[in-house]
Amino acid sequence: MRTSGREADLTALWASRNNLLGARGGFAGIHRAGMVAALRHYGHDGLAIVVSERGHYSLRKAADVLGIGRDNLVPVAVDADGRMRIDLLRDTLRDLQRRNIRPMAIVGIAGTTETGAVDPLDAIADVAQEAGCHFHVDAA
Repeated sequence: MRTSGREADLTALWASRNNLLGARGGFAGIHRAGMVAALRHYGHDGLAIVVSERGHYSLRKAADVLGIGRDNLVPVAVDADGRMRIDLLRDTLRDLQRRNIRPMAIVGIAGTTETGAVDPLDAIADVAQEAGCHFHVDAA
């Protein structure tokens, strides 16, 4: 447990980043070598955090603090009920792959602050597993 949602998001995404770009194959890991060396070692042109367009503002801050960049917080449109559209999530992941940008994490929302909408978390978890990507649930 964390003391705030902002702290929980940052901690989960930090762990995701460090796991994805960890020490392997003679590489010391992002925590020692930094982002540029990590991207070079793993052959990625960038990282992205994929989230519902209704994602909390704290995710932008986490992307900034972790060196991912706010512009690399990639929104996925929602349906009429405010839930992330799985078809568009898959399209987004394909587009990132085509551009050699590695999705670091997919963030599902368990209760948006505006409407209380809950993303289809089981389906998002399946997509994240298929993509070999960390899945984080942000609960309001």
